[in-house]
Amino acid sequence: MKSFHDSRFTGIQVLRGIAILCIVFRHVRFIGRGEFGVDIFFCISGFAMMLSTHRGAEHYWKKRLIRILPLYSVMTLGTFLLLVLFPGMFESTTARVDQLLLSLFYIPFDIGGGVIAPILRVGWTINMVMYFYLMFFIALKISKKYRGYIASALIILMVAIEFIHPSKYAAVKLYGGPVALNFVFGMALYPVLQRVFAWLEGENAGDRAGMNAETRKRRKGIAAWISLAVSIAMLVILFIPEDALQMLVLSYRVPLREIPAAILVIGFFIMGQVWKMPRPLILLGDISYSLCLVHYYPILFLDRKIFDFEKFTPVSLLGVMVGIMLVIALSYVSYHVVEKNPLLMKLSGGTKKGKEG
Repeated sequence: MKSFHDSRFTGIQVLRGIAILCIVFRHVRFIGRGEFGVDIFFCISGFAMMLSTHRGAEHYWKKRLIRILPLYSVMTLGTFLLLVLFPGMFESTTARVDQLLLSLFYIPFDIGGGVIAPILRVGWTINMVMYFYLMFFIALKISKKYRGYIASALIILMVAIEFIHPSKYAAVKLYGGPVALNFVFGMALYPVLQRVFAWLEGENAGDRAGMNAETRKRRKGIAAWISLAVSIAMLVILFIPEDALQMLVLSYRVPLREIPAAILVIGFFIMGQVWKMPRPLILLGDISYSLCLVHYYPILFLDRKIFDFEKFTPVSLLGVMVGIMLVIALSYVSYHVVEKNPLLMKLSGGTKKGKEG
């Protein structure tokens, strides 16, 4: 029996795959929902960072930068080249060297219309992840044992400052947004999922003494089916427009997205411990970082030049299916050529899939 820290949580990898599909749907105009996939990703990142630093944080920045920097840099430079060669493809973004440099160094700025993002617009999520890595690094330097508490306090403080006194600075606006609280929720799930793992595996003293294998198997099955039902309910709730939800719950964003995202992580964690997860969905989770950065321009091109995703029609539905297959194929190539490049893997020490934030 593997220990908690030696396990690969396939259920969470499947949730990564579902989350990235939701983000793709967000950029299909006639769907226009799925932005909560980002909340799920950030929540998973918080948990994964606590997990991956359990035994230590040797080469902390090297591992993070080797995972994030190559693909992000390639996509950013590619975007700048497109801006130079085909400026008509873009509505407001222009080929400015200063914005390119800010983007490459993960420094947030207003790209126009109040949108805080790098020139690779979907890269704002990477800005947030790098911010989280920095806060977590500071916390590690203060105390490894209390790293989760310290990083959470730093993030909550930034959100509170921005909430009480909104800033004119782009970085503070971005990092002080409530979406950053997903990292806190994810870190808080670390001890919770440890206890869930122990409960499922019957590692508690009372379980070992009085529960046979058949009873334990039945309990795990019930937990998995309940998790599936709750997870479906959470996904349905997240797809409901927030204006409608605000009639039922508080208007502040935490109850609307962060809590359901955390519940989904727990649900998929349990399902992954009980059931064998579908290999295609695990693979989708594995390539989720590539898919996050790669999908935007192919979907945009298919929308503007071929299928027109403004309204739901048989043709636009076909276009979405073509688009999903295309971006998955491109992301699969990106994953193996860039993310899993042998040289990069050697430099990073070959970290286990699913353990990095």
